[in-house]
Amino acid sequence: MAIEQCPLANGDCRYYDQPTPKALRGTQEHGCRSDSDHIIPRAMGKGATKLVQNYIQRSPDNRQQLCREEHEQKTRDDQINPPTLPDAQFMMDSLARAREARR
Repeated sequence: MAIEQCPLANGDCRYYDQPTPKALRGTQEHGCRSDSDHIIPRAMGKGATKLVQNYIQRSPDNRQQLCREEHEQKTRDDQINPPTLPDAQFMMDSLARAREARR
């Protein structure tokens, strides 16, 4: 997931009047965008087990495309109330599916 058009683009967004991101030039004239978010934030991987670190960094199940403004709010919220990690079996299965998809 990379920078994409924002499904919530509107004049109230703080990015609306900013320059159009390079990846979106030619398709829009405003600065609203969405980008990839780690559902379980990368910061939660610091000092964690290798399984947790790999899940956070490598699993597509830990990614979502979010409006940039929502992404920033989620980051602030996650610092106050960190999300719950999925159970170990879910993380192992998710990583196995990701490995299989790369083949």
